[in-house]
Amino acid sequence: MSAHIGIVSILFDHKPEGICTGRLVRALLDRHRLSIYTSGKAKTAFQHPRLEYLVAGHRPRKPAALFRALAHWRGEPSSNFYLWGRRVAHLCPSVGIPDCFYGRAWPHGSLVAAAALARQYQRPLLLHFSDPFPPPNEAEAGQRFMADLQRMVDQAVALTFTNEETVAYQRRFLHFDRDKAFVLNHIGPPAKVFGPPETNTDFYYLGAVGPTRPADILLAGFHRYRQRHGDARLVFVGSSAEYLRSIAPRCGGLDNVEILPFTAQVEAKMRAAAVLLSLDADIHPAVFTSTKIVEYLRVDRPVLAITPAGSPVDKLMTRAPDTTVVVNRYQVDAGSRWTGAGCHAPL
Repeated sequence: MSAHIGIVSILFDHKPEGICTGRLVRALLDRHRLSIYTSGKAKTAFQHPRLEYLVAGHRPRKPAALFRALAHWRGEPSSNFYLWGRRVAHLCPSVGIPDCFYGRAWPHGSLVAAAALARQYQRPLLLHFSDPFPPPNEAEAGQRFMADLQRMVDQAVALTFTNEETVAYQRRFLHFDRDKAFVLNHIGPPAKVFGPPETNTDFYYLGAVGPTRPADILLAGFHRYRQRHGDARLVFVGSSAEYLRSIAPRCGGLDNVEILPFTAQVEAKMRAAAVLLSLDADIHPAVFTSTKIVEYLRVDRPVLAITPAGSPVDKLMTRAPDTTVVVNRYQVDAGSRWTGAGCHAPL
């Protein structure tokens, strides 16, 4: 049965959640018509006969305190894309109002706008939590924020999460029936076969590191590895250079470490890697399934994942034991020596 679905995604096809939403949209277009409510921050180059973009401006976003006060005065949930949410409410697809609205977050402003659209047109609301609220490695959200979120959850007919662990964690903070929640795994990109890397010495980490995902163990482990393999290189792509420089003195320095800026051309970096690295925050419960790990597993490169025991990533790695190594203890000497694709794991 075909449906007309309104997908609400501020960062469509851009950044982790937007990329995940873009892959989902491409899969849904086999059967359904889609209207994408998005912003100027999105990427809208992809075209399809059953796809229509509705783009609203997202600026200004400051002063944030004023927009929060305005939202509360109007009895609406606040978000850091408040004006954008107000604007998309006035946009109507050329083929009519969608049969339902599906808000995809992060950021949570996508949920706020989807809930408003669903109320305005008396349509079913679905919400997707790419990460839980509040994330377990960040400060707790304010009481008003969580109350606003609970009202949207109450309005929704279905909630989707990337794994079962997130469903259980989220129910500690929001009230909803378990049969209202569904696991919607990340959709992987097409598989790529790059062939042998140019060198067997380059370890690549793609993505962010910082206080909520400390890279100390990765950097220190790499320098221990270099005591045996001096020509090894560790390459960070899209990580904060300022943060890495701040922790470098206690982790062995930055010799043979390269820090590259963010790039949307991740395939070229994965092709260059001898080993791809994944690093989860050492938190319990572990709930994250990163977009990065799904992309890693779709190419012909070995993967080293540092992740808590029993985490979603830990469980996922068991499906590819010949090409993955998992380190569960966050200690430099925790890893075992492993030979694969001509390399050794750095921990």
